[in-house]
Amino acid sequence: MAKKKHKQYKYRNKTTTNHLPDEPELKSEFKYADIISVSILALVIIMIYANGLNNVFLSDDFGILQNKNLGTLKDITSQPFNFVRPLLFMIAVKIGGVIPITFRIINVLLHVGAVSTLYYILKSQFNRNVAFLAGLLVAVHPIFVESVTWISGGGYVQYSFFFLLSFYWYINAQKRVVPLIFSYMLFFFSLASSIAAASLAPIFLVYEFVFGSLKKNWLRTIPYAFLSGVYAFIVLTGALAQRQVALEQTSYQSIENMNLFVKIPYAISNYIQLIVWPQNLTLYHSELSISYIALAIHVVVLILLLLALVYLYIKNRKLFFWGSIFFVGLLPTLLSPGVAWVVAERYAYISTVGVLVVVAYCSIQLLKNKKITIFINIMLAIIILGFMVRTIARNIDWQNEDNLWIATGKTSPSDPKTHNNLGDVYGRRGDLQKAAEEFTRAIELNPNYADAYHNLGNTYQQMGSPSAALQLYQKAYEINPNLWQSLQQIAIIYFQNQEFETAINYMNQAIEVSPQNPTLYINLGLMYNQLGDPDNARASFMKALEINPGNEIATQALSELPL
Repeated sequence: MAKKKHKQYKYRNKTTTNHLPDEPELKSEFKYADIISVSILALVIIMIYANGLNNVFLSDDFGILQNKNLGTLKDITSQPFNFVRPLLFMIAVKIGGVIPITFRIINVLLHVGAVSTLYYILKSQFNRNVAFLAGLLVAVHPIFVESVTWISGGGYVQYSFFFLLSFYWYINAQKRVVPLIFSYMLFFFSLASSIAAASLAPIFLVYEFVFGSLKKNWLRTIPYAFLSGVYAFIVLTGALAQRQVALEQTSYQSIENMNLFVKIPYAISNYIQLIVWPQNLTLYHSELSISYIALAIHVVVLILLLLALVYLYIKNRKLFFWGSIFFVGLLPTLLSPGVAWVVAERYAYISTVGVLVVVAYCSIQLLKNKKITIFINIMLAIIILGFMVRTIARNIDWQNEDNLWIATGKTSPSDPKTHNNLGDVYGRRGDLQKAAEEFTRAIELNPNYADAYHNLGNTYQQMGSPSAALQLYQKAYEINPNLWQSLQQIAIIYFQNQEFETAINYMNQAIEVSPQNPTLYINLGLMYNQLGDPDNARASFMKALEINPGNEIATQALSELPL
């Protein structure tokens, strides 16, 4: 009887990243040591971000709250090219309602997901030690606070997470169709999280080039470029102009459109400084005055970084790959025509990941030298503990409006928005004199800052100077004819001065600017009521109730009118 032949399997070398589904290598990838490592990384993230979970909605977060469709399918379908964020918001609303903690937990979980995915990518490319150290540095680095603790900054950790997940499935797909399609889908999710992800399509080409398989695999990288190109064309057609208008309406100044030969070295140098020494973290990196000496230093830093990248290409292609991510990840903001801040911490999420991978690998290599092992371990411990403390402290800065703007004022003293927000802080505290000083400083820095004129007018009105307030409201309206708040306050002052016809005219102008604002109709109704005109008062209150049927003030005022 012929002997039954046993099928022999050839296992690939352990450094290979592309495995078939039934191979022991892929199965062992999620073994207990890795699960423990990833669990530790997740626990560290939860621990250092726990003190920021209950922080309030801040800054741009209020734009989220003003969305009437928040938490509904309509919000998702109304943003077909940016549907992932509304989808996650809907989940947050369904779970906990419109409270900050549920929105912020999403960002924290995305950060956990990005770090975990990075761990498994690096474990297959390098080893478990490099993967864990790099994951730990990314987990605790303070530069990520703006993307994690600030709800509105979450889009950056979101698109980075989906990109890393897409890249993980790409390098493990080999010739298998299903994982590759899954990678394309995840990259689409990254694009649907932020158009900034479009710049990451070349990373797949760089990967194949670095590992010497570009000629064989270039075809499978085409869908990433195609998706990015189509997405960029659709989203950016008209969006750049809209973004510019929106920025001018909110900050009353164009974002600094620096010469690229100045902007690129300045931005790159500052990002490296924030990664190496994350002390001056701020929402507004506005200190943009650059002397010739400072510019020369920035240029030297950029040249040294580029030379280091060339050196890595010659000596270690894997590190070159991760080092190149730093530059590629920043391209959208570095090359944007005046529609993005020159430097913003949230922009650097994926770029910082690339730098920290290089740092982790070099640190592990240094640990092999027994003469300096103890020293390197001590230095790593100090750095990691320092990052953790700085992250926890930065979370406190994002705790509420007062903390945020006071902290921002220390690091961004030349930004008019900082002083306008500080004026609000002191106004809430009842220090009207200090509030007036801050609003005045904002106007000095930007004479076209309509909001600052309006807020200074409010302050003078509280201080008992309605005539000075009136001039400031009129100046604010002159700069920004859409500022209905100033028109309303002008109307109130004229009404108090018994100039009734002028008051009603201004209130009607405010209504023309904001026709769906029930408060304006209520104020107009109150004016008519005091003038003994119940018919017009009734019509105004009815209009307010038509816009907001549950408005108690309008309901009460209407019930008190004579029949």
